[in-house]
Amino acid sequence: MSTVVVTDTTAIPPMGLPPGDPTFDGFKWFVSHIMAVPGSSMPDDSWLLAAYDQSLNLTYLPLAGIPSQSDGPSIYAFAVYNLGCAILCDYAQDDPNDPNNTFWTSLRNTFGLNSMSLGLITSAADQGTSESTYIPEQIKGLTLMGLQLLKTPWGRQYLAITGQWGTIWGLTI
Repeated sequence: MSTVVVTDTTAIPPMGLPPGDPTFDGFKWFVSHIMAVPGSSMPDDSWLLAAYDQSLNLTYLPLAGIPSQSDGPSIYAFAVYNLGCAILCDYAQDDPNDPNNTFWTSLRNTFGLNSMSLGLITSAADQGTSESTYIPEQIKGLTLMGLQLLKTPWGRQYLAITGQWGTIWGLTI
C-alpha cells in the first residue's frame, strides 16, 4: 500500500521566486527561468554572485520601501534581479572548454552590447522623407550605463521600474 504525502502548497513561492526582498537563490532562479539561460551555459556561482552583488549596490534603494504582497517578490527584488541579468549579459563568459557553447557571446552580439552608443537618434531625413521622435527628459539624462541598459530587455525593465518612482536617473545609473 502506498502512502500519500500532501505538500503544503502555501509554502511554494509564486513563480518560484522567494517572497519579499531579493535573495541570491531568487536571483539564480530568475536567471535560470526568466532569463532562460540553459543549464549548460549557466555561469558558476562566482559570476552570478558578482552580478547579484553589483545589482544590489546599484539598484535604487528607496524601491525597497515600496509595499508588496507578503507572499510574492517585492518591486525591489524585481529591480535587483533585472539589473543583475543586464549586468550578467555584459560580463558572463562562455565555457572555454566547450567551443560550441557560445551562449553569452551570441547574446552580446544579438543585443549589440559591445558597440558604443553615445545617444539616441532623434531625427532622420533624406530627399523624400523625414521622421523624428520625441525623446522624454528622463531618456535625455541617461548616463553611459543607462544607455547600455537600454540594449537588453532586463536593463529596460530595470529602467522602467525605477523610472516609475520618480526622477532618479542621475542617482541610480
